[in-house]
Amino acid sequence: DIQFCLELRSNFSDWLTENLALLLLLIPLCIGIGFSVGFYFARDLGNRYSNTGRVVHGLQNNSFSILFQPVVDLRDGRNVGCEATARFKDQFGEIPREEFVPILRRMGMTWEFTEAMSRLGLKELSRYSDWPKRFRVSLNIFPEDIANGNILRLRDIELFDHEHFRYITEIREDAVLDGESVVDTLSLLQEAGFWVALDHFGTGYSNLQTLSDTHAKIVKIDPS
Repeated sequence: DIQFCLELRSNFSDWLTENLALLLLLIPLCIGIGFSVGFYFARDLGNRYSNTGRVVHGLQNNSFSILFQPVVDLRDGRNVGCEATARFKDQFGEIPREEFVPILRRMGMTWEFTEAMSRLGLKELSRYSDWPKRFRVSLNIFPEDIANGNILRLRDIELFDHEHFRYITEIREDAVLDGESVVDTLSLLQEAGFWVALDHFGTGYSNLQTLSDTHAKIVKIDPS
């Protein structure tokens, strides 16, 4: 029998010498790509797990819930209404209201939040049918959404049952509320069956002129 044997020999030092320039170019390039990819993923993860990222992601993935705080008539102890307040909790824990509200404002998501919470609260209330007539349901509204007219979009939410409930839009005056456009907007809202309440009156930008202009039905005076 005849056997053939092929032997290949490689001289690594010769190869290294011939390709040294290419290696010197590729090594820093690979290091740079590695740092860039690592930085991108680190930043993406940081944004995702920061409070801002959690709030933005949570609004789209049902991390907000509604807590109904009772409103009691102290004269006879009757429960005459409730205030719908939002709470946040995801797999990482809770974020208090005083922290997620500034985030929503900074991200320009106040109306998106208000609409989502209104729908969520109204769906929860509709599960029960034995509410007293004209039971008051208070919703917190951002002053910004009054100034830009977004609050009027409440009229388009089909879940509002004005025959059974009395809906109250609570406005916290931590932003300026003035001008004819604001007065006109609130007048249109009241014509649609909503009441206006001024929350934390005596703080922020609240004043008697605003009270007169808004024709508020309810004033919640701050304890201070």
